[in-house]
Amino acid sequence: MLQVTSHTACDLQLRRQALLHVQSAQPEGQPVRGGLHGEDALNSAGRARSQGWALLGLVGAAVVYGIVLRVVIYRSSIGGLEGDEAIWGLMARHVLHGELTAFFWGQSYGGTQEVFPVAGLFALFGTHLVLMRIVPIGLSVLAGLVVWQLGRRELGEIPGLVAALLLWIWPIYSVWKIEVWSGFYGAGLVYSALVLLGTLRLDRDPGRRNVALFGLLIGLAFWESLQTVAVIVPALVWLTIRRPRLWREAWIGAIAAVIGALPWILSNVRHHWWSVTQYGSGTTYASRLHGYVSGTFPMILGLRVPISASWLLGVAPSALLYLAAAGGFGWLAWRARHTRLSLLYAVIAAYPFLYALNGLTSNTEEPRYVVVLMPALVLAIATVASTIPRAAAVLGVAATLSAVGLARWIDQQDARAPQDAYQQGQVDVAPAISLLDRAGVDRAYADYWIASRMTFDTRERIVVSEADLAHLAAGAPGRVLPPVPTDYHEAHHPAYDTAVRKAPRFAYVFVRREPDQARDVRLLRANGFHEHTIGTLIVLISPPRHPA
Repeated sequence: MLQVTSHTACDLQLRRQALLHVQSAQPEGQPVRGGLHGEDALNSAGRARSQGWALLGLVGAAVVYGIVLRVVIYRSSIGGLEGDEAIWGLMARHVLHGELTAFFWGQSYGGTQEVFPVAGLFALFGTHLVLMRIVPIGLSVLAGLVVWQLGRRELGEIPGLVAALLLWIWPIYSVWKIEVWSGFYGAGLVYSALVLLGTLRLDRDPGRRNVALFGLLIGLAFWESLQTVAVIVPALVWLTIRRPRLWREAWIGAIAAVIGALPWILSNVRHHWWSVTQYGSGTTYASRLHGYVSGTFPMILGLRVPISASWLLGVAPSALLYLAAAGGFGWLAWRARHTRLSLLYAVIAAYPFLYALNGLTSNTEEPRYVVVLMPALVLAIATVASTIPRAAAVLGVAATLSAVGLARWIDQQDARAPQDAYQQGQVDVAPAISLLDRAGVDRAYADYWIASRMTFDTRERIVVSEADLAHLAAGAPGRVLPPVPTDYHEAHHPAYDTAVRKAPRFAYVFVRREPDQARDVRLLRANGFHEHTIGTLIVLISPPRHPA
């Protein structure tokens, strides 16, 4: 009883002191307000502190959750080194030897801006998969910071934080695509967010400096990822409608854009404008637009499982959620139609029509070409998260979609891997590397997905060149070779083919059930190659060459 009384007296004393502080803070010459108002001020300050702690807890939980997602991905079957990722790693290694390219080896798009910081990490700490993935993950954090800054200015502190956290934890495909280094998706995400920020800045302050910075931004984004064009074009249209006089200063932005896109321009001049003639799938515009609406857009919302494209919660529940999401975006767009936030919905509405212009978007197994839309999407969704309970609800739904989607994706990948190892590209290449080391052979041919991984895993100690395995031909005894590549699509890095072709001994590495594996193995056996079967791999090593 004495203890309770003591605590009560102490509490009253503290409240009196706080009330005296509130009263002393009144401006001189004004009457002191009543004690009730002072009590309300104390209660308000207490509520603000509670909300601050609640918001901090929400942010901390979301950050930790995003880290856990990335660790799970890294350790799972969908987080292994892929062929494309291995090529990016090899490109970073070659930067250290002065070999610079504007695009991904063997293609006419996909800028190399992310390669340089990875090369810097390799120079400091050596070649490692983790170092490769630090850079794109860091870029996703940077994109979140840009989104937060944009959101807090246009929506408020809580919605701005929610938008940034959404980008960190959702959708699971975007988290995976940027973590498993895909070369230009992290930078594409940053540029997409910066285009939105730069557009709104120009709307507020259409000065020459901002025009020049925006032009440079557009040029760099265009070089790094052509996907950003689907964000840039509606942003420019929106800006033109609101600030038509800006075009008087367009020449400044155009010069800056040319400077930013200079590597793209120089590469195209050298290679006869190869980016303009890049190949597609041959599908129709209407089919690609349909694929976006029915496949890739619901997948980027987390309602369909990547690769398998199965509906996350079954067809009917997922379709209802999809319709509800579409209706929600429509309602939010209507509310924002006369505000600066209409930019977000202009981008979201125009995106599919620009997206479908590219023949490469016929792939509906994964929404890789929709990732750059994420900054506009998360900002639009965050407009409803104006309070902490709403913020918690929005992040909770996003976290649930990511968790369920990740679990189903990994389960489906694990189920497919044994039967579909060749297509999955997840075969363990370490036993084949050990075999070649024991045989003293450091040159080989293989399919692209195996070749790039083996070359990267050995840090180019063993060079494995991709080859046209459908047209092997026997020449001198013990020499069975693929055709010499004549086009950049046939060999991502022709120097590797040259190195293997000149080697006195080399090997072929096949994955079982590879399309031409059985015929090729018979030909190689007939020419003296020694066969070794290791798990799902078949390795054939050429016989020793005897001096004439």
